[in-house]
Amino acid sequence: MRGFVNNDEIKLKPDPAGTRIALQIAIPEPIAISNRALMFHSRIRDSDTTKIPLLKYKVTGKTLVFGYEGVVPGLAMPLRVNVNGKETVITPTETKQTIDYPEEIKTFEVNRNFYVQTEKN
Repeated sequence: MRGFVNNDEIKLKPDPAGTRIALQIAIPEPIAISNRALMFHSRIRDSDTTKIPLLKYKVTGKTLVFGYEGVVPGLAMPLRVNVNGKETVITPTETKQTIDYPEEIKTFEVNRNFYVQTEKN
């Protein structure tokens, strides 16, 4: 959730009965959760899936090709990734996407705080 709404200050806190988890957001002013975040969570909730999203990617020289496979239809969850040591955000979907970088891609890794599996083609 923190990565999806791009807020590292969200804290998860169990309720007194211990049956649910509530979100506690530590920020100086109120925020509105975007419709996009709500759509993402409703898709996951309504799907009854326990699958972890699989990001398949291929690096060829200066080109990165990536996309999700075997996920809930319509999933477009952004990921923070490091390309050649520089952090950037990509938004994979079921449709393969291509990004061309100015220099050869030597390293590619997904931020470990995102709960996804990765597979290099």
